[in-house]
Amino acid sequence: FATLIFSHAINDMSGAFFAPLAPLIAKEFGLTLTAIGLIMTIRSFAGSLPQTLFGWLTDRHPSRWWLLSTPLIVGISRTIIGFASGFWSLTAMLSVGALGAACYHPAAASMARDISAGRRGLVMSIYVAAGRIGHAMGPIIALTLVSLLGLRGLVFAVSFYALSAAALARFAPRPTRQEAPPSEKAPSKFHRENWRPLVILYVTTICRNMVMVNLYGFLPLYFAAKGGALWEGGGALTLLLVSGASGGIVGGWLSDRFGRKTVIVLSAAAVAPLVLLFLRAEGIFQFALIPPLGVFTHAESGPRNSINF
Repeated sequence: FATLIFSHAINDMSGAFFAPLAPLIAKEFGLTLTAIGLIMTIRSFAGSLPQTLFGWLTDRHPSRWWLLSTPLIVGISRTIIGFASGFWSLTAMLSVGALGAACYHPAAASMARDISAGRRGLVMSIYVAAGRIGHAMGPIIALTLVSLLGLRGLVFAVSFYALSAAALARFAPRPTRQEAPPSEKAPSKFHRENWRPLVILYVTTICRNMVMVNLYGFLPLYFAAKGGALWEGGGALTLLLVSGASGGIVGGWLSDRFGRKTVIVLSAAAVAPLVLLFLRAEGIFQFALIPPLGVFTHAESGPRNSINF
């Protein structure tokens, strides 16, 4: 489990490289805000839509290679963005990295569920929080390397992915096809009454991710537009993600006690007012709103991933 947590943190770390560097990248490559937003949109689609296919393939053909093959693909493609020549090469690099992450997540999440031992809400929340912590480390690592070595210096972050690949190769368990006890067997057919809650969960997840993608992608650009330095926007993004990691763990703990639906509904209801308050606030009060925004945005991550249909 420790290896899985570590690899998830490293996998998601580079997902936060682009956003804090977006103001610098826009200046270096002469890109508009529209172009930056389009890159983020393409990257998001590349990292989300194929997950269903990779999940199906993981179920049909269980293998450690779904995990072992992804760290270097993700790491290399996301750390060489300083060598891009323009919009299309930059988009291609980030999209390949997103595809690698899409391949990693279904296999890793399945492994986390398998070892949850009756504490699925908490275990899945810790797994999700590890990704958030890695994501929170991303802006700090990216800005440090770029400040010291320039945009191309980001490539040295690939060493983290080599370490992750080595750890998975050594410690990741091999998938088994053991017969589950009758009480744990999945139903042979997807029951008709499950479609409605599944569709509701799917739509609310899309809405939540729209908010998260915009927060992740444009928070540094928002502070840059207000005259802030790269480190100010990167610090705001790190604060959001650290708060989100803690919110994910707390949400999982609460869901084991009060139910997954309760946590999902209450956390979702709190996000819109917090976003509106954040946009209207100024100065230190605006920064003070980032932690609760991160907590409530991420509190339902673990409960949502641990729901059974």
